[in-house]
Amino acid sequence: MPASPAALVLAIIPLCLLYRAIKPLRPLLARKSQAVRALSESHVYVDQCGISFNDGRLKFLVYNIAVLLPGLLMRVPIVKSAQAMGPFHSRINRLSAKIFLPRLHRIFARGHITLSHLQSLGLTNVSESTDLALAFPAARCAQMEDTDDVEEAEGLERIVVGIAPSAVAARKAASAGIDYVQTITRLIDSIAEQRHDLVLFAHSARPDSQREHNNDLPLCRAVHAALKRPAACRLIDQELTATELRKLIGSCHYLITSRFHAMVGALTLAVPGLVIGWSHKYAEVLVRFCLTDQAIDYRQCRDANLLARFDDMVEHHDEIRAKISEVLPKVRDLAFGQVAFIRQTAASSAESTLNRQKVRHVERK
Repeated sequence: MPASPAALVLAIIPLCLLYRAIKPLRPLLARKSQAVRALSESHVYVDQCGISFNDGRLKFLVYNIAVLLPGLLMRVPIVKSAQAMGPFHSRINRLSAKIFLPRLHRIFARGHITLSHLQSLGLTNVSESTDLALAFPAARCAQMEDTDDVEEAEGLERIVVGIAPSAVAARKAASAGIDYVQTITRLIDSIAEQRHDLVLFAHSARPDSQREHNNDLPLCRAVHAALKRPAACRLIDQELTATELRKLIGSCHYLITSRFHAMVGALTLAVPGLVIGWSHKYAEVLVRFCLTDQAIDYRQCRDANLLARFDDMVEHHDEIRAKISEVLPKVRDLAFGQVAFIRQTAASSAESTLNRQKVRHVERK
């Protein structure tokens, strides 16, 4: 159900607080509020933030806490599915993490770096895993709906290079004095000279908005408009579904991206990728595939460096695909372990609820 930041703060959390504090009101609140009713009937609460309690994203800290409060107030076991967290050098972030994270039923770290950050807080409710999207079955790509843009991209006969930039990386680069648009544009122009086919697309898109939050379409348009030969690079100027995105990535021989889940999509399809990242979240996933050298920090994304790294990726194409294909089944099993744990938690919680109801029934008799 909808749970925007405003809805969380102004409606859901206050109603959950009333439910927790005033027992006689509970039946009425459950009848009147869909959110309260759903939470009161839930046996597990899954937090799927991509990155949370991170020093570099303190402006989202209040939201990271607000996401947890409905589950905490309603006493539903909370499981944080694998996500990037930390570091915790900031005093406010460290204090918030120490207050709220120990109260969760389980936290899945998305890799060894996040795990070390969480362990620095002395937490014991932590397990190492990997991104849940790595469990996405590649076979499902065969069942995806086609769009004209995806079909046309698949029909290209030469080497296809996909480019999925990120507005977040662009903002990070700008803060470091780097023109991200110009850097990506020059890289595309250089690759086009090698007579490769290029497809530029937004892995995160909001076609009805010009705001850049979770929206890479304006950035893609800016990059495409700045190209020397725009006709050499196809711009997919629309929002694609998750399945369409996977099919598009699967049609590429290589992917250049700053979007985390575009990188994950490439890994699930054994597509070699070059990642221009801004957080430890990229490297801690790539390390499982022995591909950390495919990640470049946004502060180091100078033109010549990127082209050299792309050429190196092309040269080692078969080796990279072999690494991904060898490790992927084990990584997928690790991701699925979260699903098994969540189901087990729900079952145990349901059993505990039933036992409490039986006890109350006996006491009333």
